[in-house]
Order: sequence, then structure tokens, then C-alpha cells
Amino acid sequence: MILVVSAAIGLAIIYYFAFGGSKNDTSKKMRSVEVGPSVKGETRCHRSISHKDKLRTPSIPTIFEILKNSADKHKYRNSAGTRKLVRMVEEDVVVKGEKKKWQYLQLSNYSWITYGDLYQKVLNFASGLRGAGIKKGDIIAIFEDTRLEWTVTAHAAFSQSIVVATIYANLGDEGLEFALQEGDVTVLLANGKSLPSILKIQERTPCLKTVIYVDEPNLAAKTQLESRGLKIVSFESIEESGVISPFPPVPPQSEDLAVIMYTSGSTGAPKGVMISHKNIIASVEAVVETVHLVPEDVYINYLPLAHVLALAAETAMIFTGASFGYANPRSLLDANVRNCKGDLTELSPTLMTGVPTVWDRVRKGALHKVEHGGALIRFLFHLAFNAKAKAIQQGASAPLADIIFKKFRVRNL
Repeated sequence: MILVVSAAIGLAIIYYFAFGGSKNDTSKKMRSVEVGPSVKGETRCHRSISHKDKLRTPSIPTIFEILKNSADKHKYRNSAGTRKLVRMVEEDVVVKGEKKKWQYLQLSNYSWITYGDLYQKVLNFASGLRGAGIKKGDIIAIFEDTRLEWTVTAHAAFSQSIVVATIYANLGDEGLEFALQEGDVTVLLANGKSLPSILKIQERTPCLKTVIYVDEPNLAAKTQLESRGLKIVSFESIEESGVISPFPPVPPQSEDLAVIMYTSGSTGAPKGVMISHKNIIASVEAVVETVHLVPEDVYINYLPLAHVLALAAETAMIFTGASFGYANPRSLLDANVRNCKGDLTELSPTLMTGVPTVWDRVRKGALHKVEHGGALIRFLFHLAFNAKAKAIQQGASAPLADIIFKKFRVRNL
């Protein structure tokens, strides 16, 4: 009798896994439809089925208004989270039979800044930019990895109707030179260790007048750049000057140019894509509507903000009043750091964007856990995986599969 009951329960579970749970009509509303003409060699544009005839009218006109609105509504809620480097840990590793020195990051816990404080920080830095002679219509370029200073600089520029040119931090000297020349950029935010690269191209970028650096500068390069007439100042000094001498915001209009986003230049020279505030807002509100973001969400912010996916995602978090923690591809998983938790484990995000390389790392971590869990674990995992995949396609839920997947959440990898 016990065997019969056990078998019946087992069959019921397998059936539930195979066909999923109850249908979820909300997921069907997330589907898109093709719009616009067909162009040879290109895919057609896709638009949410909820707004297939025309785009919805944005509820907030500019990126500046998004931050201002969230600072008013979510003044005391956490916005941006950061981790500090405690030290570099060096270990001997063997790579393809060769012994090498490998450096790992040891990081602090996350510390947070509220939306009210973030907005004030942006206003202070914006005032510092104005005090340095940067005004409406000028272009400030950002040549730095994803971090709080990147976000503050961009939103400070938006608050003063200053255009932001985004340049990948790994674009290289030629790409940086091209972007500065094409945009006739006068001000550049860069990491202090990038000053030697700026020194190499300085003579061919006479438009560049001011470099604002983050972290410790390369002193030799800083001295040489200053001897050539460039103003080399720290991020902190610009912010502090804005506290002393505040300037009022110069709000942009919806149609105004917000960003010139340079591509990686994988085919020829980088291309500067011109994006208005209205363009970004349309993407942001589409994300908010389809993903159903809530202020309680936590987003891990590690992709380059020089890419429109990362910029739109972060702006969507600010729009919602959600929290976003800065991270680094080098420190995402526990195995990548020493004497601390990886960014994913430490932050426990509810949301993340990704690229194939990152998803492959997470997949390898999960499959490693499965393969070392025994035959029963492997059976249940693949059963749950197939059921969940089918449920998603059908717009259904698979709660029993979700129970299995709790064992493979990021915090356990």
C-alpha cells in the first residue's frame, strides 16, 4: 500500500512538472508585435502588444525628471550600493600546466546611499561642472567602468542640459581619440590610471581642456598633462566646489540630445549613436511596464553603462525607486573573490541583465552543483528544468519546479 501511494505521488509530481501549474495571463501581455515596413537585410521593429498602434506618452519627459521625481517619492529608500576594495589577494595557480600569479579581489560589504542623498550628490557635482565653465550644450565624455561616479556624472550633466558621450573603458587609445575628436569633447571623466592613455593622444585632441579623474592618478602622466595646459582635477574636488558654489539646474527638454553612445568599434571606427531623452524614456517605460518592477526590487549593476542596455536598465531602476548595487564581472561569483562573498551572493539581487559570457559562468556553477549532487539530484533538476521551460512557453507557472531551483540559486553557487 505504501509503495502504491508513493508511486502515485511520484507520478503526480512528474505530471505537475511536465505540464506546469496555473496559466498566467500576465505573461502573454508581455509579447510584442512587428510594426513598420520591412527592410531587406534587417529585422522589423517590435512593439509591445499593449501599444501596437503608437507609443505611449511618457509620464516623465526627461532623465533628469526621473531622478528628481524618485528623490521626492523615495527620499529615504536605498538607491545605489557600492563595495570598497579591501586588498588584492595574490595566489599561485596552474594554467595549462604553467604556474602563474593570480590576483583576486577582497571586497567590503555593500554600503548604500539614499535617493535623497544621490540627488543632492548629483546637484553638487553639476554645480561643480558649471563652476568649471561647462555649460548647456557642451559635451562631457565618460571613459570609465560602471560605478557610482559614472552615474553621478551622467545625471549631473543631464540636470544642466549637458550632453554625455559614453566611451567603453576598454575601447583603447585609438577609439578614445576618435570619440574625443568627433565630438569635439572639452571635458572627460576617466580613471586615474587612464591618464597615460590620455597623454598619448593629447596632442591630437586639442579640443580636450579638462580631465576629471576617479581614484588615484598616475602622477607622472598628471604632471605632464598639466605642463601642456590641461586642467587635471579629482572627482571629489569638483563635487566639493559645487557644495560651496551651487548653481540651479538647467532642465533639458524631452527632444534634447541626452547621449552620444559610441560603439565598441569592432568593425572600423566607433560610431556615435545620438539618443534623445525621449528615446531613453520610451525604453525605460517599456521595461517598467513589461517587467513589472517594484521599489522593493534589487538590481545588480555590472554591465558597462556605456552600453544602452545597461543605461536603460539602471534608469528604469531609478524610475521605479528600486535599489541597484554596483558590481564587477571579476567579482560576481564567490569563486572569483577571496575572504568575502561574490557580488551576487552579497547583494542577492532580484534582477540582473546579462550577456552570454556571464550566463555561461552561472550555468557552469549550477551544473557543477548538479553533477556532484548524485543521481536523484540530476534527475529532479532536469525534470524541473524541462517543466519550467514548457511552463514559460505556455504562460504558466511551475511552483514545484521553483522549489527544486531554490537549491541552485546564485547564493548557493
